[in-house]
Amino acid sequence: MAQVRIAGLMGFPALLRELGVDPEPVIRAVGLDPARLANPGHDDTIALSDIVTLLERAELATGCHYLGALLGSRQDASILGVIGFAMTQAATVLEALNELIRNVHLHWQDAETVTLETAGAVASLVFTPSATGAGRRGLLLVMEDTLSAARRLLQIVHGPGLTVLEVQIAHAPLGDTTPYPKLFKAPVRFDQERYAIVFPAADLRHPVPGSNPELSAMLQAFLTVLQERYPRDRLAQIEHLVRSTLDTGHCSADAVARMLNVHRRTLHRILRAQGRSFRGIVQSCRRARARQLLQHSALPITRIANALGYADVSAFNHAFRRWYGVTPGSWRRQGGSVSE
Repeated sequence: MAQVRIAGLMGFPALLRELGVDPEPVIRAVGLDPARLANPGHDDTIALSDIVTLLERAELATGCHYLGALLGSRQDASILGVIGFAMTQAATVLEALNELIRNVHLHWQDAETVTLETAGAVASLVFTPSATGAGRRGLLLVMEDTLSAARRLLQIVHGPGLTVLEVQIAHAPLGDTTPYPKLFKAPVRFDQERYAIVFPAADLRHPVPGSNPELSAMLQAFLTVLQERYPRDRLAQIEHLVRSTLDTGHCSADAVARMLNVHRRTLHRILRAQGRSFRGIVQSCRRARARQLLQHSALPITRIANALGYADVSAFNHAFRRWYGVTPGSWRRQGGSVSE
């Protein structure tokens, strides 16, 4: 089950009060004790599905459709605990982001994945949602919160002078888009293939202001202890790598095995022990991603096919018809009502 450290909701009660809503009934309606949000313990986690429900109820209570982005804009490195502090003590922005990528499972267990991509002069911090909550509006609010908090975190580790070229959101607008450029301090584009913060690649070499090598070493040692105590599940790692490489055209068992530093036979052995297959994981990730993009974005079918790593639209149409018995276009026109 996808879990998130409850510290990720830091500032949620205060934000609801600011929007004129008593947070306690909203929090209790999800079966949570408000005290857990007021003073979260280091290891205290919450199911991603509960966060999805919580943000849906909060949006309904406040009438604020950009609640997720607003919450993320109020947060800082402390929501990530020791990961966030280690990022602020890294030598460069690149090293800070690598700390996040290496240790993100300590904060989001199977809830989201994050990768860093570079293409020429442009870098992108890309977030991929888990299948948990797929099809629900609350997950879209969660992703807007994630992007907004990530933009804040990038500003913190870069310092003054950061330029975010654009923010890409892989769903249609939830309402009026006017507040978003102000919250993100950058152009915001909806109906994209991915969730990403795009910025100049040269900024990866920028030194983190005020970083301390000795403190960084201490935090690294603590993170190593946490990694040993809470190792990333191998199956979750494989699913993460499949989701993050689907649109590259290089999503193969050989490629994933290389990234895990194991032989391809070892990869298949790990999956067999879990009752899974590589082909099955690829198809499952494609189905979940296809549903999300068809239901929550206005992307053309051709772009969705590319985002899923298909060679052409006909291959995507054939696969989708095999899953659901209809074409992607028919499924979208029926509002996603055709079940598997």
